[in-house]
This record gives sequence, structure tokens and C-alpha cells, in this order.
Amino acid sequence: MLSEKEGNTNIMVVAVVSVGGIGKTTLAQKVFNNEALNAEFEKMIWLSINKDFDKVELLRTIITQAGGVHGGEKALAVIQPILAATLKGKKLFLVLDDVWNHGAWDDVLKAPLANVVARGSRVLVTTRDERVARGMKAVLPYHHVDKLDEEDAWSLLKKQIILSETDEREIDMLKDIGVQIIAKCDGLPLAVKIMGGLLCQKDKKHREWEMVLDDSIWSISGLPEELNHAVYLSYEDLSSCAKQCFLHYSLLPKTAVFYRDQIIGMWVSEGFVHGNSDYLEELGSTYYKELILRNLVEPNTQYVDQCVCNMHDVVRSFAQFVARNEALATCSGETNIVSKLSGHEFLQISLESKGSESDGLDWSSLQAQKTLRALISVGYINIKPGDSLVHFPCLRTLHIDSAHVVELLESLHELKHLRYLSLENTDISSLPDSIGKMKFLQYISLYGCEQFLKVPHSFVKLGQLRYLNFCGTSIEGIPRGFHALTSMRALHGFPAQVDGHWCSLEELGPLSQLKHLQLDGLENITASSSAAKAKLGDKVHLTDLTLACGSILGYDGLIKEEGCLMSSALRPG
Repeated sequence: MLSEKEGNTNIMVVAVVSVGGIGKTTLAQKVFNNEALNAEFEKMIWLSINKDFDKVELLRTIITQAGGVHGGEKALAVIQPILAATLKGKKLFLVLDDVWNHGAWDDVLKAPLANVVARGSRVLVTTRDERVARGMKAVLPYHHVDKLDEEDAWSLLKKQIILSETDEREIDMLKDIGVQIIAKCDGLPLAVKIMGGLLCQKDKKHREWEMVLDDSIWSISGLPEELNHAVYLSYEDLSSCAKQCFLHYSLLPKTAVFYRDQIIGMWVSEGFVHGNSDYLEELGSTYYKELILRNLVEPNTQYVDQCVCNMHDVVRSFAQFVARNEALATCSGETNIVSKLSGHEFLQISLESKGSESDGLDWSSLQAQKTLRALISVGYINIKPGDSLVHFPCLRTLHIDSAHVVELLESLHELKHLRYLSLENTDISSLPDSIGKMKFLQYISLYGCEQFLKVPHSFVKLGQLRYLNFCGTSIEGIPRGFHALTSMRALHGFPAQVDGHWCSLEELGPLSQLKHLQLDGLENITASSSAAKAKLGDKVHLTDLTLACGSILGYDGLIKEEGCLMSSALRPG
């Protein structure tokens, strides 16, 4: 990686070429995180390249990661020189992960980088297609990730299943069958891990493992490329509810961050989770954990408590192929989006836009989707005056992130069946009073809506509300009568007030089902007796409590002590 072979350029391209699921990204991550390598380069940048990447957004991302400012520029002729200026004279190590064609390098990044970065700079590209490596003029020989040999594959399989020393002894007794199963995985680590996740759900008995080995799915020939045999087996072993949750997960925009509570909220809202209404989130969490145990999704180690996961491209491709007649996941740069939307009615649609506003899909393109039950949109979407939600009478889930949506609010109440409403990081300043008519709403998140100020009085009529997030808004108070929302399980960003026009902490008293609670603005509470009325000590289900209290300075410049008394009174138990 550090050898001098640049020739006439300052930057050398090194390629890792192998089939999907063999560990190309894992290898690249190990290289990228190597301390000795990091010491050699001034800038370390990682870019995941989608099939239908957006040129402008690709440039913006690398500029931001390099510490530069793109200023919202949209023209390639303007933004490429900004990138060149940002990295001029810097020794760069750039990873381009999962590249499907060499256009990301040749058409976008090569020109502004090749002659401005310092000599000794490197590009590490991972790809399934050797033609990409040739097109990028990567140095020969290309690096190929070796398939696992039998012993390494067996060791990896065991690692997915063993929970104790007793387990290891039992599993070693099954090695004869186990090695036959991993032989069908063709040495691919992802396939071995998924089979381990499947076997983890089975009894440690010969008959159980033999049923997996002899499953007819292994012998199906002529499957489309998307239908990986190991993923297929694991999918078929899921319950019907877990299958729906798995397929839904594959629709979430790949580069956006979705938290466990958001995902489970969508599953509950779409009716994938069945059971006692008191424990729907717990049941949803069980499915979430099952997908992790089966290695169908993998926890992102940058986040605690497995609250964010990633889905491997091989697994995602399988799930999207299975759901292709009912669900569409697309990006703004993808061709034929409009024709796909006009030619077929879907139940679920996921849109991702990472470019400029002019690149966003027109809202009107969605209006033919009369049967739509779930719409997930992240990034720009062109919503114009007169655009409406009235065309989506069946919608149960509406998730719009980082877009201008004010024009849609007037028709929000038309969504009679809506359960899940997330308008995070949007430009809204209030919700319409007609929201009180939306009796089925269970989940509302306005996280990051900095302009949001006003909650309508009709809000307290939403008796089925289970989740509410006001974090990152400018809300000053919530209407009195909030105590009626006794189905509430999670409440984030509740603004503490003593003003008689707004509900007080006392109204939290009847909310006995609360499990997660975040209180903001506690510096506004001047008496510990007011805090005690929240009755947090009586909330036996409460597991997470966050108290946000700003400093209150007296005339003498010292922090008043009353806030400390109030915080003490709030502690449950």
C-alpha cells in the first residue's frame, strides 16, 4: 500500500476485487483504521459509492470530510475546483467502497485530485467487477480476498452459535454436518455467518442440522443473482411477521441513520407486530434482535446498545428483490424513477435524494400511488404550492426527513389511517389544529425542526399516541390536558413550564406507562414541589430518564440552588 509505484501521477489506485459477501469492505476498514497507515497520510477519507451516485453530492461529501466548505454549490464546474483547493498539497488516503462503475473516479474525482494532492497519495477501491479496476487504472496485480478454508469457515460458524463451553462441546459433536453446510457457502464469510445465525435458532441436534443441510433451496438452480442461497434459507425460516420486518428494513435509505425506536415504530404502525397492545414495542424489539442474531443486519459499532444497524448489500439486494412487486427503494439519481412510479402501484416507497433541490423528485410524481401504505423520504423532494397528501388515503407511515414540507400540512388530516408521522429536520413551525382528528396516530417525531414553536390544543385528543419527540425544536410549551395521553411510552424533549397557559410537570403524573422520558428546560421550574407532582417514582416501567437543566444565575452571579432540589425530586424511586 505504501510502495512507490505512482509513475507520472501523484496518486496511485489500488483495487480489491472479489465477489459480494467475501469481506472486501471489512478488509478495507482494517486498512483504513491502521494506525501506522494513518500516520503516513494527512487526510483519510472514506466514501461509500451507490450504484446511482449523485456527482454533486459525492463532491460535497469529500469536501466536507476533508475539512473544506462547499457553500451549497451545485455546479460541477464550480465545486470541483473547491475540492482541488481543499486538498491541494495534502497527502490523501481515499477509500471508494463498493464501486459499480469507474465513472465515480474518472468523471468526478480524478480531475480535481490527480494533480493537486501530494505525491504518495492513495486510492483504495473495493469492487465486484474487475472492469472497474481496469477502468480506474489500478496497479496490478489486483488484490483478491481469499475464500475461507474449511477450518476457518467452521471456526466462524461456531462463533455465531456458541454461548457457553457446554455449547462448544455439543457443537463439536455436529462438525461432520457443519462442514457440509459451510461447503455450500462456498467460502464466503457472509454466507457462513448467516448460516450460523440460522443454526443458532435450531436445537443442537443432528436431525435439526440435517434438515438445514438437506433443504431443497440449496439445489435450486438458475436463481437470479440477487437470491443468495444462504440468505434465502434464513429468510424462509423466519416467521411471517419477522419476514415483513426484514423486508421493510431493506427499504430504509442506505446512507441515512435510522434508530431502533424509529424502525420498530414503523413496524408497529404498519401492523407487522401483533400481540397485546401493552407490549408492542417489546415484541418489535424481539424481531429487531432476531435479525441481529441471524446476521441479517449487523450492529453499527459507532452507536451503543445496538440502536443502529447496517444491512449488507447482498442481504439488501435479496430482500428488495423479494419485495419488488410491493415495494420500491430508489435514489434521486436513478433513471426511470418516474416511469416506475407511473407504471405500477406500490405499497411501500422509499426515496433518497443526496443532491441539490433541483435534483429532487417532484411530489406530483407520487400521486398515482393510491394504495401506498408507507412513504419514507430522506433528502430533497420538490413539493410545490398546491401539492397535497389527499392522494394517499391508505397511508399508515409517513417519514420525511430534511425537506420543505409546509405545503403538505394543510392536507395532513386527510390521512385517516396514519399511525406514524415523522417530519424530522424539516421547515415546519407548527402542526395544524386538524391533527386532533387523526385518532390513530401512535408515533410523532419532530426532531430537529428548529423552527417548530407551536403545538395545537387539539393535540391532547390523540389518545393512542405512544411516542413523541420534540428534541431539537424551539417549542416553549405544550397545551394543558396532556395528562389524557395515557398510552404514552416514550416522551423526548418535553418542555418544563410553570406558565399557567401551558401544561406543567404535574400532567406527567397520570402517564404511568412511560418507559423513556427526557425533560428539557428544567431551569424554568422554581419549586421542588412542582417537580414532585410528576410522580416519576410511581412510574414502574421507566427505564431511561434524561434531565436537561440550564444554569440559572442570580443577581450575585451564582447559580441558584433551587434547580438542584428540583432535580433531586424528579429522580424516580
